[in-house]
Amino acid sequence: MKLTILAALVSIVHSSAMVSPSETDDALNGTRQGQNHVDANTELSYRITLVQYALEDASKGPVSPQDWHLAQKDLKDLEIEVKDSAASLVKTEADQLESQLGQARLVVSQGSPLVEKACRDGANDRFCAYYSFSGYSHEVQTLARYAESARLHSRVETGLFSSTKAFLQRQVAYIGRRMDQLDAAPVELWEAETEFKNIQTLKQNTKRVLGELAHYLAAVTPRAET
Repeated sequence: MKLTILAALVSIVHSSAMVSPSETDDALNGTRQGQNHVDANTELSYRITLVQYALEDASKGPVSPQDWHLAQKDLKDLEIEVKDSAASLVKTEADQLESQLGQARLVVSQGSPLVEKACRDGANDRFCAYYSFSGYSHEVQTLARYAESARLHSRVETGLFSSTKAFLQRQVAYIGRRMDQLDAAPVELWEAETEFKNIQTLKQNTKRVLGELAHYLAAVTPRAET
């Protein structure tokens, strides 16, 4: 009887130790995915902290409109990343990242008026264009003209040469990068301006034109060079 029980126990232990290669692979893959998730979450948290520090440094004397603006752009990009990753986060992770973003936004609300004041007081920084309504609206209007000019040049009845298509694609990318920079401007400070709504509408229309133009240029077949 004892021998029978012992044989049964040995059989159970042996069978539990025999794991198929596919089961092992599944376990390893699960471990890797879990580690990748932790690493990605840790990296997001670290990057938010770095952006907050950059914002704090840029808004202290002497104020640096360029550093401030670039840090704000990084913050907006991180907000999008956190939003896109929300489905894969557990509640505690999401709450932690959102809390960090909230702290960075608080620095923005406190620092934006300081940067705007520095630009009003004559700070010699090209990024000051984003920190006065006149500079902001001028940039929006300029980029709107650039986008419309590119759109008109793309509508050639005889078709586009490949060199013209490549040039227009570079123009669209260039205008798009400058439009992206506008997204970090402190527009909440100018909502009382008479032309504020018109400028914001023009900005959105310009983004739409750029999107349609990029799509058109990607699809159009250029004519042969002569």
